[in-house]
Amino acid sequence: MEKLTESTDYALAQKWAIEIAGDPNQAQMIIPEDGFIKAVRNSNSVSLTRMDGQHFGLGLGINPPIDPEWERFTVERKVDTSNYKKVTPIVDLDIYSIDTNKFKDSPLPENLDDDEEISKFLKVNAPNSSVWPGNPEVVFWAGTRNGGRELIAVGAVTMWETGQKVVSSVGTAESERGKGIATKLVAQIVAKSNKLGFARLGLAVRADNIAAKKAYEKVGFDLCGEFTIFERD
Repeated sequence: MEKLTESTDYALAQKWAIEIAGDPNQAQMIIPEDGFIKAVRNSNSVSLTRMDGQHFGLGLGINPPIDPEWERFTVERKVDTSNYKKVTPIVDLDIYSIDTNKFKDSPLPENLDDDEEISKFLKVNAPNSSVWPGNPEVVFWAGTRNGGRELIAVGAVTMWETGQKVVSSVGTAESERGKGIATKLVAQIVAKSNKLGFARLGLAVRADNIAAKKAYEKVGFDLCGEFTIFERD
C-alpha cells in the first residue's frame, strides 16, 4: 500500500491541491481555512477534510484517499468509484473559472436592487436557483431588460467562505431563451467583477446542463474540474 502523508497545515494543503489539480482548483473554491481539519495525499492525489455541520471531503486526482468519517464528499469523475461502499451519488457538477481581466474594458450590466422584482423573476424562470435576494453571500445582482423595461435575464455574483467570487443564479425569461441574452449578461457580469477588483470568477453548473455550459464557454470560462458529489447511506 502506498504511503500517505498527512497535514493539518491549511497553506500546505492548498499547495498540495495546486500540485495535483492545477491553479485554480476546487479546493480554493470550497475549502475555507475556517473548519479545515486535515489534508492527506499520496503520489497522484490529495484529499481535504472540513467540518461544516458534518464531515465534508474533497478528493482531487485519480486515486484520492477516502476518509470513512466523510458524511458527504466530492471527487473528480475520472476517479474509479466502483469500490465505494454505502455511498450514493447525488449530482455531477462541472466547475469553471475565468480571468476577469479579459473583460477589463467591456460593457457593464444594469445593477438590480429590487429584491421583490428579482425574486418574482426567479420564481417564474429559474426556480431552482442556488441563491436568492437576501442571501448574505450575494455581492451584487445584475440584469437585462427589453425595450419595455421588463426584466428578461438576471444573474448574481456571490462570495463564498473561501473568499472566492462565483457567478450564481443566472436565469433568462422563457420567451427570450436561445437568443444569447444570458451569454451577454454573463460577459457583463465578468466585466463588472473586474471593475470591482475581482481577478477571477468561478462557477459550478450541473454536468447535464449543456446549454448553460455552452453559454459559459462562449463567454470564455475554462473548465477546471468535473466532479460527482456523494453522500453516505
